[in-house]
Amino acid sequence: MNYAGHATPGRPSGSAQYFETRLRTAGPLELTVILYDVLLDALGRASDAARGSRIEERVKATNRAIAALTELRCALDHERGGELARSLDRLYAYAITRATGSGAGAVVSEIDGLHKLFSPLREAWATAAEAQAAPSAALSAGEPGRAALAGLRA
Repeated sequence: MNYAGHATPGRPSGSAQYFETRLRTAGPLELTVILYDVLLDALGRASDAARGSRIEERVKATNRAIAALTELRCALDHERGGELARSLDRLYAYAITRATGSGAGAVVSEIDGLHKLFSPLREAWATAAEAQAAPSAALSAGEPGRAALAGLRA
């Protein structure tokens, strides 16, 4: 099974299909939340693997966390984001350095520290995404379609 959840090549599982649909239909803020979800899941897996001395699993999970952090860095709009984008860029770079440094020693406290650091940020992005989605859902309440169906998934 690969990181996207595919059980066999070319045949995505149900959860992989849901994830792919979520990616295709997400706006920029929700995509950020998805990246944070991937990051936090990977950090949790890396921590569990480090506790169990499962080196290969820890390395794979840490690499996935670093990939999510890299994507978050690449998504920053430095022109429009100003100081916030610069601060997030420094934070993501710092986290990549810490995650990379936790590889050899499998320091659980380093990995857990990153999880603790990014959990409230994920919640903040999720709140922003929900706030952005709420007005558009209210405007199209009389129309069947994507906005109306969004409420059914919650």
